[in-house]
Amino acid sequence: MITNDIKTKEGLVLEMQAAYNEVSSFIEGLDEASYRKSPDGKWSSADQLEHLILSSKGVGSALKMSKMKLMLFGKSKDGSKSYDELFSKYKDVLNTGMKAPPNFSPDPDQNFSKDELLGNWNMIGRKLADRIPLWTDKDLDSYRLPHPAIGKITIREMLYFTIFHARHHLNSMKLLID
Repeated sequence: MITNDIKTKEGLVLEMQAAYNEVSSFIEGLDEASYRKSPDGKWSSADQLEHLILSSKGVGSALKMSKMKLMLFGKSKDGSKSYDELFSKYKDVLNTGMKAPPNFSPDPDQNFSKDELLGNWNMIGRKLADRIPLWTDKDLDSYRLPHPAIGKITIREMLYFTIFHARHHLNSMKLLID
């Protein structure tokens, strides 16, 4: 649930921090068995956290890229969709059965500790929160990044995605322990 005005950079930072904290708090409260539980071949909470890290890491890196490099992905002429419009588009793609590409999927040969993954997750959250304010609203709504499921989207839309993606997986993790 969105509690801040994410149309402002300040609200976007607060909402990003809230989503990251919600995931962190949930993971911290899991015992090791619950953290690793993966019924019916589904991703465990550990797997889902690794996936979130893999998908968020690129967003943090993109926020450091020069605008010249970002021009490789073009600029939006129409600005950004709303949070709800982008969320709806993503849900439509999920309903087609699309799965995460391999480069955003957890490595089954790795066995990262909860502390290690949480440390990475929290570090990425801090980087995002620190880098968002460095962008102008105009640039957030102009420069685009590629998303593997929904195509090229503005940086603001990618930040919206990062927020609802974290909460989407948080909800999936909660279902694993019910």
